[in-house]
Amino acid sequence: MLDPGIDGIEVLNGLCVHDRESVEWWHDLLVVGNTIAGIGGSDFHGRAHWEQPLSPCSRARATSNHPDSLLRAFKLGRVMACDRYDGPRVYLYADTSDNGRWDVGMGEIINVSGETRPVRFRVEAESVLPNEELVVHGRHGELFRERFVAPGDYEREWVSLICAADTGFIRAALMRANGRYAALTNPVYFNYRDYEFGPVELRSRVTTRSRFDLGSNAPPHDEELVRIEVKLENRRGYSPYEFGVAVALDTAHWSVVDFQHQGQGVGRPRSIRMDGHHILSWQGGYRWNTRLRVGAGEGLTYWVRAKPRRPGPAPILHRSWAHDRLFEIATEPVQGRVGPDGHSWHVRLVDCDLDGVKDNRAGVRTPEELTVSGVTVTRGRAQLALDVPGGEAGPLRFCIIDMSGRVRLSRVVELPAGPGRSLTLGLTGPDGRRLPAGVYALRVTASGRSVARRLLVAD
Repeated sequence: MLDPGIDGIEVLNGLCVHDRESVEWWHDLLVVGNTIAGIGGSDFHGRAHWEQPLSPCSRARATSNHPDSLLRAFKLGRVMACDRYDGPRVYLYADTSDNGRWDVGMGEIINVSGETRPVRFRVEAESVLPNEELVVHGRHGELFRERFVAPGDYEREWVSLICAADTGFIRAALMRANGRYAALTNPVYFNYRDYEFGPVELRSRVTTRSRFDLGSNAPPHDEELVRIEVKLENRRGYSPYEFGVAVALDTAHWSVVDFQHQGQGVGRPRSIRMDGHHILSWQGGYRWNTRLRVGAGEGLTYWVRAKPRRPGPAPILHRSWAHDRLFEIATEPVQGRVGPDGHSWHVRLVDCDLDGVKDNRAGVRTPEELTVSGVTVTRGRAQLALDVPGGEAGPLRFCIIDMSGRVRLSRVVELPAGPGRSLTLGLTGPDGRRLPAGVYALRVTASGRSVARRLLVAD
């Protein structure tokens, strides 16, 4: 069985007497539905007098000479292979709109829906030698062949009728008089599936659970552990060759105790420390016999058990990615906070108490507890609606923490008496500068109780 991560096969080697068998094997792989590039290479090592660089070689239809552009062209089959760099060449194009514009080239897919559509194909053979033969192949066999008696450049065009029910390809080859390959094209496909490992659309989500049960024999302080769950989902129809998800915890806020994954066939978790963070990552994909399919329950879950080092808001960073072996085909978030490894990360801010975790998205209300029922921000000032147990006057402390866990503002104000009270807070620092626009955590402490709320500051 062919590994699904294989992108291309060297079918022309020059010194190898089995080029014909290699091409036949490659053709059989195309027939059963694979879109694998056929390339030529000289296998040059510079150790023997008979080795000739660029004989054979490949010519790529790339957007530039940059290595990434060339690799992508080879990967997607925008390539023709020839026996010598200065020898005969052959190219294949298609006109899908019958307007004289050759809009489809080697390695590309023509998708036809509805009624039958005529598609014009064109083969260009250059620097042809006497008695060389052009052979055009389809999925179901040879379409036609033509022998050229005189040297020169030749062009041939024809029209094929393609309907939605047809799945196939057309490719061309130039054969020498001795039966060896002078050059060959990669196919133009019609109604084949798109490239197997893309596109994908990933989404990672974080949830937290406090007082995670470690078992009846766990010591009492283990009840303070927090379980951080990361759910990775694929929202498109293709499973990437390799995918991964990572969580980064600031070591000033968290101490990692354990980390695992749910499900079989996932690559070994990786744990590294970088720039004051503990980064935990997991990988999956074909190498581990794991596919990331679309659908309910098809995602993968990873979790971390960590212990908060101190109460108050603490950031959790997470990101995910997918590769098709050569290139990153998906990453999320595309834009976010730059993490310790230079990538963009999602940031989830949670409010850690020593006995558990409270999500910062809303105040958690219990009887006789301080609550913040409303926060309104206008023109650099925050209006808070408070409910303080007892109704006595007294000091109130508030902190505003950014998504990295850094305290941006911290003040103590006098709280007036009364059960339901309103308080206005200025959002300017000691230097007189207004708090920049962004998402923050607001932590309010009064009467020995604390509560956290999400604070959105706009320009």
